[in-house]
Amino acid sequence: MEPTGAEAHLFPYQQLISAALIHADGTETLTLTFASHEIACSGRNLRELFHAVQDFAVKWMRPMPERYHATFAGNCGLIATIRITPAA
Repeated sequence: MEPTGAEAHLFPYQQLISAALIHADGTETLTLTFASHEIACSGRNLRELFHAVQDFAVKWMRPMPERYHATFAGNCGLIATIRITPAA
């Protein structure tokens, strides 16, 4: 997982507790809860990513730079931001 160009994190699937996909205000948020951290990916058309997590098929994720957001239209999935916080 690369939330920024200066950071990279590795979270093993064995620590994945839950995943949730929420639609609100034209944005989707995919929240992944691990034993030690919570990861919130915001963007659009994230359903395919949600299903890939369910199948343990995601190798890495990173946000798309904002200058490319307009070129990704239709059903194409796009992660705009990734927020990583320690679990409470």
